[in-house]
Amino acid sequence: MDTLKRVSYISKFAKPLSKEDIEKIAEISQKNNSRDKLTGVLFTYKNIFYQIIEGPERNLDKRLNIIFNDNRHKDIFVLKVEKNIEKRKFSEWSMKTVILDESQDYLIQPLTDMLNTITDSWILLEKYVSDVILKTIQKGENPLDYKPQFKDKIILFGDIFASTTFTEILNTNQVYDLFEIFFEITIDTINKYGGNVSKLLGDGFLGSFSQDYLNNALNAVIEISKQLKTLRNSYPENHPYHYLYAGFGMSKGKILEGNIGSKNKKDYTYIGHPVNLAAKIQAITRKTNYFLIFDESLLDQKIFYEFKKIGKYVTKNQVEIQLFTLNHNELKSNLNYNNLIQKIKQLK
Repeated sequence: MDTLKRVSYISKFAKPLSKEDIEKIAEISQKNNSRDKLTGVLFTYKNIFYQIIEGPERNLDKRLNIIFNDNRHKDIFVLKVEKNIEKRKFSEWSMKTVILDESQDYLIQPLTDMLNTITDSWILLEKYVSDVILKTIQKGENPLDYKPQFKDKIILFGDIFASTTFTEILNTNQVYDLFEIFFEITIDTINKYGGNVSKLLGDGFLGSFSQDYLNNALNAVIEISKQLKTLRNSYPENHPYHYLYAGFGMSKGKILEGNIGSKNKKDYTYIGHPVNLAAKIQAITRKTNYFLIFDESLLDQKIFYEFKKIGKYVTKNQVEIQLFTLNHNELKSNLNYNNLIQKIKQLK
């Protein structure tokens, strides 16, 4: 027999729901919960769901999976998970639904304020926390329970050209806008192709793809470069966006992934040779006519584009590494890095 489990979560409506919509959801939930021996309570207020659901662990996990994939929800945040509970709290309700908007009880206002505060806090958390950690929390799991593991990953480093010069010349708002549009383009595109941005590094980022997503990773860099080119061409020479260029380094191999740090401070990160190498060869893009450089570790898979050798890199240990790029128009550049810096300085 399955042990009992209880989960409390909060989410936002993905789109406006009428009273009739909510009542219909409640009716279906009651029917499904009775079938699956689940009980609980659902509060709604404005555009917020707050639900406590309990029952046999296996049935509850199946229901949560459906909820997480329900397009009527967004910003789902699991507040609490209780396992191996001995007694139900809501044994009489297959799903009691309370629409707080309709209540005139003076005690309701503090409750609704609390729900709004929790949701706003979740949105803030979503912007600052790694996608991996965020998804772990969403499932009601404790990310601190995840021990670092060795995994094979494609590592992608991206970095804005001449970022120091930008910060010296532009005012605070201009620097903020420049960096924000760069990260909007890169993060959205990497997510679109199945990758993950683990860390923002001031003027750059550390991202990763599954080892079998090589062509997705390459397509992401191509599209980012294309969008940056379109952005540059959309602004005149006296605008900072006209000089927004970036370089990308890519490598593949075994890395240590997970929570690294002290008892008081943890960071979800990647450690290993592919990480170091991707960062170093990314810097070389400023000296080449290409925005992307990768090493031979990527050549063990079929690349859908024509690639070419562009030189060698010698590590501190005097190991010689052959470097490559894609023979793709969006990745080619006639940029002279020193000229770029001079043109940015003229914006002052």
